[in-house]
Amino acid sequence: MSGTTWNDLDLLEFVRLRRLLTEYSGDISLHDLSDLELAKALNLVRGDDTIPSLAGLLIIGKGTVINEYLPTHEVAFQVLRSQDVAVNEFSRWP
Repeated sequence: MSGTTWNDLDLLEFVRLRRLLTEYSGDISLHDLSDLELAKALNLVRGDDTIPSLAGLLIIGKGTVINEYLPTHEVAFQVLRSQDVAVNEFSRWP
């Protein structure tokens, strides 16, 4: 993602990512890595650089950066109960 930097990644999203790795029995070798090492291991940054990949921005990017560089990004979550919509939420966050 040309024009983005390491500072466009949200440190809180790294915390959430680590929690998901723990809760869903992710690869144990990822647990003790630094944020940069984790990002590299998961290809969330490009090569040896600290420039976020598209996946990096979508998973651990700051919301404002996602809105700027990926303006069409949106996640929809819907729960149906029979024919009725019980939950209908839209998000533009990581």
